[in-house]
Amino acid sequence: MVCSFTGKERDEETGYGYFGARYMDHELMTMWLSIDPMSGKYPSISPYAYCAWNPVKLIDSDGREWDKPEDEKQARKIEKAVNNRISDISKEIQSKKDRINEITNNTKLKPSKKVKKLTDLNNELSDLEYQKGLLEDFIIGLGELEKSETKYSFNPSKEVFQQNTFLETNGVISINYQDHPLIGMANLVHETTHAIQDYRHQLHQGNLMFCEINAYSTQYAYSPDSFNHIFNNINPSPRISEAWVRGVYYIKDGKQVYPYRNIK
Repeated sequence: MVCSFTGKERDEETGYGYFGARYMDHELMTMWLSIDPMSGKYPSISPYAYCAWNPVKLIDSDGREWDKPEDEKQARKIEKAVNNRISDISKEIQSKKDRINEITNNTKLKPSKKVKKLTDLNNELSDLEYQKGLLEDFIIGLGELEKSETKYSFNPSKEVFQQNTFLETNGVISINYQDHPLIGMANLVHETTHAIQDYRHQLHQGNLMFCEINAYSTQYAYSPDSFNHIFNNINPSPRISEAWVRGVYYIKDGKQVYPYRNIK
């Protein structure tokens, strides 16, 4: 059942409104049942207050915080898209396992062919499990961003060279991504991965190559086809390598993405 005021569903067992990070008592209308994860930033406001006691002007869609309401909506889109991909990969994994069992139990197949087929299938299974693990970690990281004391904002750009993550002067971490009809979400996954790395204190000089490999690997796990629309080095495997990253050039103008040899 959807609650009319907030548009959120009531939990049938408790009768409370479920927002994702917290529950709300709708009898009190603006009262959370647990402390605001962001309460440390607002010491003058009760940690149980919904929208600082001002629900007419403000919204709090899940009990956490992004910079703007549209950022929270974008985060939910990313979360849904990545979880859908995880679901698809899980089905592929099960299919590979079924096929492996089928070949293992096939007594008519020549041993040499059986070994070859099983080796190939196990390699494919390993790659799928690796991709699933990357995306599951991405979902965990997205939750870490939402629960952190730092605000994050998603900013689309038509310019390919404006894909990055940086700290704005107002203290907001801006996640800039390419607003492309075919690869926009994949690039958003890539750049959000960098924001997660920054939150985890991984994004620093001396560790940049690891971070790029991880971001491209996560992007590939989400959408292998996304590489075909912008890079001339278009045939990465699920295990993105340093050599592949260093060989990336933009299709449009042939500029090398990572021209500096001191990226480590």
